[in-house]
Amino acid sequence: MVRRLLYILLISNCFILSCKKDTRDLKAAQDEDLQNYLRSNNLNFAKDTNGFYYKILQTGAGDSLKNPSLIYYLESYKIADGAELLNSDKYNFSVNYLGYITPSGFRYSILAMLKKGGKIRSLIPSYLAFGKDGRGVQIPGNSIIDAQFEVINANKIEAVEDTLINRYQKNSGLNFTRDTSGVYYNIINPGVGTADVTLSSTITANYTGKFFNGVQFDASAAESPLTTVLGSGVIKGWHILTKIKKGGKIQILIPSYRAYGGAGKGTIPANTPLYFEIELIDVK
Repeated sequence: MVRRLLYILLISNCFILSCKKDTRDLKAAQDEDLQNYLRSNNLNFAKDTNGFYYKILQTGAGDSLKNPSLIYYLESYKIADGAELLNSDKYNFSVNYLGYITPSGFRYSILAMLKKGGKIRSLIPSYLAFGKDGRGVQIPGNSIIDAQFEVINANKIEAVEDTLINRYQKNSGLNFTRDTSGVYYNIINPGVGTADVTLSSTITANYTGKFFNGVQFDASAAESPLTTVLGSGVIKGWHILTKIKKGGKIQILIPSYRAYGGAGKGTIPANTPLYFEIELIDVK
């Protein structure tokens, strides 16, 4: 009888404990996980009333941010203590009305910066991120997201890309001249040809294309240069080749609106400024 009573008590305790575990509040559990993450990474963040933790890395000096604001922003995020999911180190930016940005934790984080030009790092619980179902195979359910957002202090795309290109120049130590088209250029060799290069010219060129993080996305083979009509066969940023002649060499920084725009192409993300170095072998 005593053994039977002890067995019943043991089963009852296990049942009670399991019930407590199963009914544990997700928000409370994730808040504990967030605090543990902060402690283990020696981070000092404030807590927002919506439930995420944040630290303002750069105070904005532009217009105040509101849900109806059209914003241009850089975003990078990863699973806390896990895999990187998105990185804007190519200087590729996103554009949207703030009120339409999802998940909601991303929108709340950007609003917490208060002004354009601000930069913030946020730790976002899953119920403000990708939820219990996650997203695809990369983001498991109930994942806490470690994210950074920067809102560019500009109201038009031309000014946005000027800001990013000038930042790249400063970080790389390179010096370019801005053309009225928005393309930046540095003539290494003006060339010695006699024929003017026009948009109707058929050009033959060797080139290398890179993202602003230095990763190469395209290049011609030395034994097989590109031959095309300048005005119709290449992106508009290449029209700057009219500034050099046969035998010339030029470096150019192309804003996305003179490259692949908001659609991107292949491995080139949307809204990505690009670097090219081009040698003009022949002109006809």
